Order: sequence, then structure tokens, then C-alpha cells
Amino acid sequence: MKKIIFILLAGFLMSTAFAQDVDKKAERKAKKEKEKQEALVKYEKAVKIMKAKSFIITAKTITFRSGQQIFPDEALNFLKVEGENGVLQIAPRTAMNPGFNGLGGITLDGKISNVKERTNEKKNHFSMSFSISGVVGTAQITVNLYGSDQANIMVQGMYSGTSFTMTGVVEPYGDATIFQGTDF
Repeated sequence: MKKIIFILLAGFLMSTAFAQDVDKKAERKAKKEKEKQEALVKYEKAVKIMKAKSFIITAKTITFRSGQQIFPDEALNFLKVEGENGVLQIAPRTAMNPGFNGLGGITLDGKISNVKERTNEKKNHFSMSFSISGVVGTAQITVNLYGSDQANIMVQGMYSGTSFTMTGVVEPYGDATIFQGTDF
């Protein structure tokens, strides 16, 4: 009799544990699907404001050609596009001098040209490339979005032929708090 009760009790506990495991898997799947949908909404909004040429991307990380990665002050490191004008500023504060812009870096403020947009709807990939020409020089910039509002910015030739990569979130122009330095 004790064996039968023990077997029934063990069976009950195992079925309860199995049911909980199935519920957790379903919850995780639902959570992943919800996050995927939220990312898609953010991606579509980011593409819309980028196509309107009215956006700011504040840098969360900057990776230099040497592989050194820094986490800069977002208010000082950004890409700003408003119509036909653009500003690319880096002020990593890794040096003790005030830099060319008074903030420890370089500010390229100028006109945007050679704008090219590419979209892959199947993979939710949007890419915009353009040049900014100003007093400091010219930079070739490519901004990539991969299914969310997280941008990967590749910059070539801003000053002395340097190249670097920045990452950040695409925001509507005017939503981000930035501090712009001088551009000579």
C-alpha cells in the first residue's frame, strides 16, 4: 500500500514539474516574440526618421582602428543630421588637451552629400551612407540598422584618414541632449 501511495505521489509531482516546465517555455517564447515585435517597431521608427534626414545618434561606444573601445560621454560624441547639414563630433576625453573643438576631440560640421539608402526588407536591414564636408575635412559615413533602433556607424577619413566605429540609438532630431564644440 505504501508503495502505491509513493508511486502515485511521485507521479503527481513529476507531472506538476513537467507542466511548470512547459509553462516556462511558453512564457519565454512569448517574451521573445514580444521583444522581437518591439524591436521591429523601433526599427521602423528609426528608418522613418533617418529617411526624413532628421536624427541624432549619441555614441554609446567608440571603437578605434587599433581596437581600443571606449564608453564616451553621449552628450559630446554624436552624429547629427538635420536636412542637408550634418555634424559628427568625437570627444573621447582620452587625452589631456582640449582638442580642436575645445572638448578634447574634433567636430566636423558641414554639408551632407552623396546620400545613398539601401533597404533589405526580408532581413530588416537599413543602410544609409553619405559624406559630410566641413572646415576640418570630409568624412565618409555609413549608418546600419539591423532590425532595431541600435545603429552601427562606420566613419572613414574625418581627420588624418582615421577610421572608427560608433554605436548608439537613433533618436529624432531634438530628442537628445548634446553639447556641440567649435569646428575651427
